[in-house]
Amino acid sequence: MTVRSLIPFIKHNDIRLVLEDDSEICLIRKEHIQKELLSDKCLDMKVVYIETDEEIPDTISVYVAKKNVKIYSDGKQIEEEW
Repeated sequence: MTVRSLIPFIKHNDIRLVLEDDSEICLIRKEHIQKELLSDKCLDMKVVYIETDEEIPDTISVYVAKKNVKIYSDGKQIEEEW
């Protein structure tokens, strides 16, 4: 699952986008959640897990993979770090 495919399902909460090593990328307020707000690079990030935290009300933390692996049709793989 990618951030792009997850965003349409989050309607009533803020999104806290975090790398899997706990480095926060951004916080998107629920009034501003839209695909056009994030770059394609962010939208294509692979979701590792999702959680809520009692200390951060009305917010869903979306943890994404720190690295992205692209596999091309010729079998070549390129690893990108966000």
